[in-house]
Parts: sequence; structure tokens; C-alpha cells
Amino acid sequence: MIILLKFMVSIVAFIYRHTRNEDVPKGDPIKVGETKGLIHYEIKKSEVRYTLLSFPLPSEVIFKLTEETFLDGIMKLSGFAVEAQTGYGYFDKVVYIASDDPGFTKKLKEEDGARELAIKLITLKNGTIYCKGKYLVFLFKGDKSHDMEIREQATSFYKIISTMDRSKRKFVDEFGKKILLVEAFIYSLAAYALTGAAEIHLTERSIYLNEDDVIYDGIKWGAILAVMLLGFISYFLSRSSRGSRVIIESALVLGLSLPIGGMNLIADINRLLDRQVPVIVFREIKKIEQQVHRTRRGRTYYTYSLQMNHSDPANETIIVPKTMMISAEDYNRAAGKSTIKLEIGKGFFKKPYYRRMGFI
Repeated sequence: MIILLKFMVSIVAFIYRHTRNEDVPKGDPIKVGETKGLIHYEIKKSEVRYTLLSFPLPSEVIFKLTEETFLDGIMKLSGFAVEAQTGYGYFDKVVYIASDDPGFTKKLKEEDGARELAIKLITLKNGTIYCKGKYLVFLFKGDKSHDMEIREQATSFYKIISTMDRSKRKFVDEFGKKILLVEAFIYSLAAYALTGAAEIHLTERSIYLNEDDVIYDGIKWGAILAVMLLGFISYFLSRSSRGSRVIIESALVLGLSLPIGGMNLIADINRLLDRQVPVIVFREIKKIEQQVHRTRRGRTYYTYSLQMNHSDPANETIIVPKTMMISAEDYNRAAGKSTIKLEIGKGFFKKPYYRRMGFI
């Protein structure tokens, strides 16, 4: 049941990320001269972290302008990113253009004013300019509510971009579909890993006879899978100025998710595809124990263990550990009983696990 739940959470995460619409901004109406737009403040702990200005465009444009970083340079040198260039040295050096829209790049090349305004807004005002459809957005760190210069410069840039000629051909963002697919996939893997981590944290009883074996193989194959997926994503998103940051994002998400995700994947497949006849083992109960634990905040919680008398390895096909963790329910069921009956699955990957237990 828990395996099905984890896969369902992954599917929901994939659908949510794939269908989420980030194009429609929110905020309060503003007016700069005759130009109407929206202003929005992102607040955290009573502090304005970001100020966003947005203006509606007559047609779709896909781009992002940021200050070029050292990492951007590395990605370009390695061939993972092919940045659009205007041919103007200083602008191309300080501003990173993430866009596959030839119409937008052409506009930047033609308009000296657009490049000058972009440099001021990005380098002097510490801003980011982007558009994911029909809304041009300017993002600035901190509270810029009283900075009228920013509003005027943003409005001037907006007026230039809004005059882009779209009469000949509508830009179809095929690369954006690739990005959305990749992000949906990696975040579904992250959701699967998080659900698996929750299962590990909440499960009271032992699942595997040898937990270390599952951990080692899970981390190993999780790392191998992460490298293979990152290689495929890098190839899939190559030859674009927008792909490098998605590749970096993918590397971070995969690196954080797949150690736990790999362990869960090995464990789930081992149990889910196990079609072998289980082994039934009877053991004499030596003792059951309740351990009391206290957190730093003073909360008390309990764990339970069961010890069995030593068995004869020569007469067993599967070696059962002498001690196992059990749940509170198992602890109450075992009270006053002398024997434990274990149903042990052999596992698809030959990693034995406890399927059921009973007490006699």
C-alpha cells in the first residue's frame, strides 16, 4: 500500500509541475505616465524580500535577462549553454541572455536604448528581467516602492519590447516544453524520495533482515542513476542559452533526492516484484523491551525491540537476526507469548524482508 502511495505522490507532483501556470502575475495596479501595470511585494517575516513590476505584452515573448555569473561562463565554455549574443561587447559581457526567441534577440541588437536600460536595471538596480508569455516582469531585491527611477526605466524598456514585430511569424517555444518536461520529471523524483524518507522516519518495525545491504546498494544505484539522468538531461537541453540553469537545478535536485530515492527504489522493487514463495520461520522469544527516549524539547517517545533465541544456521536457508525492531502494536501482541512466527520474503534482488509476523 505504501509503495502505491509513493508512486501516486510522484505522479501528482509531475502533473502539478507540468500544468502549473506561472505566466499570470499578481499585484496592485500602478500607472507610470499612461502605462498601466502591476506592482507586487514578496514579504517574509514582515520584511519585503522582492519587488516585482509587471506589464502586459501584446504577444508572447520568452526570455530572461540576468547579470552574468562565473557559473554562466563555465557552462558556456563547457558547451552546455549557447548564449544569444547581440554583438555589443560590454552588454554581452555583463548581461546573460537566456532566450531562444530570434525576434527578441533581434530587438536587443537593434535598440541601443533597450540595452542601456537593461544594463542599468540589472547591474545598477540589482534586478532581473524576464517574460514567460504575455507579461513582462521586473524583479528587484528589497523594497523598491519609493524608487520612481526604477518604474520609469522599466516602463521605457517595456515600451521598446512591446513594439516587437510579430506579424510574420508567431514564436513557438518548443524548448520551453522540454524544460517543463524535465522539471516535472525531476520534481516527481524528489517527491518520491521525500515520501520514501517519510516512510523510513515513520516506520516503527524492521523491514529488512539486513538494512545496511539495502542502504549501500540504494546509494550506489541512486548515484549511478543520478549521473545517467543528468547526462541525458544535459544532452536533451543542450544547444540553448536557457538550458544551463535547468541543468544546474536538475543536478541539485537529483543530488539531494537520489541517495534516499535510490534506497527506496531498490527496496520497493525488491518487494513489489517478489514472486517467490516466502520462508516461514519460528523462533522462541527471548524478551521484548520498551525503550524510552526524550527529545531536546522534552517530548517523550518509545521504541520497541524483540530478541529471539539463537538459531542453528546450518538448518536455515535465511539467517534471521537475533534482534528486530517492532511496533507498539506488535509489542502488545507479543506480551505473554513464547514464539514468533515470521513470514520472510526472499526479495526480487535477493534481499530478504519481513512480510508478516505472528505470535504464539
